[in-house]
Amino acid sequence: MIVEPIIAPIQQPEPAVHLTDTGAERPAPSVEQEQVADTVFTREQTQLAAVVMGLQTGLALAHYLAVETFGDAAREEEKPRRKPALKEEPVR
Repeated sequence: MIVEPIIAPIQQPEPAVHLTDTGAERPAPSVEQEQVADTVFTREQTQLAAVVMGLQTGLALAHYLAVETFGDAAREEEKPRRKPALKEEPVR
């Protein structure tokens, strides 16, 4: 018995998004537009450093509070151990 492969044409679905011509060129930005873009992105970078430092400080405080709240030391302070009662020895 000879097994012959089934050959069928591949059907490709139509793309959901039709792309436009990417070869279109944009006009060069004016000098004023370049200056505005430079000031906006420079300002964002300086603010980003402050945001990162604030985030790091906040995370450090949250970590400290979590350790204080859920740490073993906090559990030991809540339930102090009882000292064993001293047995009195009979006097002879």
